[in-house]
Amino acid sequence: MKISIKRMSKGFMDLSLTTKVIISYSIMFIVFFVAVTFSYQGINNNYTLNMIKQMSLETAESISNNFDTILDTVNNQSKILISNSLIQDSLIGRNITFDNQIKVSNYLAEFINFDNTISSIYILDLSGNKYYIENDTPKAISLDSLKKQEWFDRLIELKARYSIIKSLD
Repeated sequence: MKISIKRMSKGFMDLSLTTKVIISYSIMFIVFFVAVTFSYQGINNNYTLNMIKQMSLETAESISNNFDTILDTVNNQSKILISNSLIQDSLIGRNITFDNQIKVSNYLAEFINFDNTISSIYILDLSGNKYYIENDTPKAISLDSLKKQEWFDRLIELKARYSIIKSLD
């Protein structure tokens, strides 16, 4: 290795001044080009990473806002449903006639057609009466199965006050 460095050094010294300048500038240009390229890649990687972080935060915020909007919509629509006098009368056991059951079913059908984000509505009372509308196959929901849910006791404690309860079933 020492021999080749000495040989290169001697060979470089034997070159003309013009060739030495060209080789020196070429080496400096290559070193500068490599340094600039690595710097650019580092800056570009940082910029890209920051943009990805910012876009991720914006996406998460947008999802959160959309979820809040959907929750508010469901909240308001639920209040509209339970405040309907026909449904209230049916839930407290007044006017449970076949004609009123049809009216409740029609009201629920109109309500579900009003908003395409609603796929089903189920209204049950403690006597086991059930009013529902479903876009897909109706689910086998019964009062007994609901009583087994952990949130049911909390619902009874509310004594007919309004509450949204999250259930993953």
